[in-house]
Amino acid sequence: MLDYETRKEMIKAVLVEKLEINDDLFIEACEELDSWNGYLNDDRCYEMNEIDDILYGKKPSEIIDMIDGTFDSSCEWFYFSIYGLESCSSKIDHYKDVVSSNELLEDLISNYANISELTSDSDFDIALEMLYDDDESAIMEDDDETFKHGLELLAE
Repeated sequence: MLDYETRKEMIKAVLVEKLEINDDLFIEACEELDSWNGYLNDDRCYEMNEIDDILYGKKPSEIIDMIDGTFDSSCEWFYFSIYGLESCSSKIDHYKDVVSSNELLEDLISNYANISELTSDSDFDIALEMLYDDDESAIMEDDDETFKHGLELLAE
């Protein structure tokens, strides 16, 4: 029979895999955490068409000081970094450069209580809640075969 710690690690492995293959879920989780605790710091991406609104009221000299030498306004996204205003063509690639799926999952688990309906994937959220609550009875409830089948369903 699988022990409790093994089952927890198996659940985590499935959740990490979901984050790695589902870009929308990864972005949604990063931005939800960012809304709660500033998780992305200055690395949150904004659509380039929002730049005028975001920089409204800034002096031209302030904007020039913010721009990194590699900024390209034809890119789809921009963000603020320690180097200044930067652009990127892919939000998911930028976020995955900032944080790994494993780090994101651990932060999702530890912040679970602070965020309601963390993602649009209810099965993902239920698994996070079990890990956050450290709910041994829920994790050990089923026999190994049923537990593994549940993991397969979660992975879909």
